[in-house]
Amino acid sequence: MNSGQGSARLTNGKGHTALNFAARDVSTAYLLRRKGARMKFDRFAQWLANWSGRPLTFGIACLLILSWALTGPLFGFNDTWQLVINTSTTIITFLMVFLIQNTQNRDNDELHIKIDELLRTTQRAHKALLDLEDMDPAELHALRKQYRQMAGQGDDAQKTKE
Repeated sequence: MNSGQGSARLTNGKGHTALNFAARDVSTAYLLRRKGARMKFDRFAQWLANWSGRPLTFGIACLLILSWALTGPLFGFNDTWQLVINTSTTIITFLMVFLIQNTQNRDNDELHIKIDELLRTTQRAHKALLDLEDMDPAELHALRKQYRQMAGQGDDAQKTKE
């Protein structure tokens, strides 16, 4: 058997070998598992963000701080007593940073999709605005300057009409 025949059996006619398909299947399975884990984290982060923003949660946090403060005389306001609140607040703050970032990223993505759809369906909208996130800062600055000039021209036209 020559190498041409062996390679013909391993390809699908488009140049993809069975090894490529196997690697793609493994990577697809890995990505799906990651996507499932990410979706679980996103749901958890959304639930926790909703829960942590409630007045009841704020009240519970205030009660915990008050109870910590009231136990100060019991422990003689010692270093361990202070370390409890310092460590607790540091850990909560550290975790909340990631929670807040996750929810902001999600909200930002949702807004981009909604605005993109509005731009896409608006007849007079500039389609170039759909890909602003791909522009570098110099391009964004130039575009912002152009729109400020257009706004200034619109203001001048309004004053002329009046």
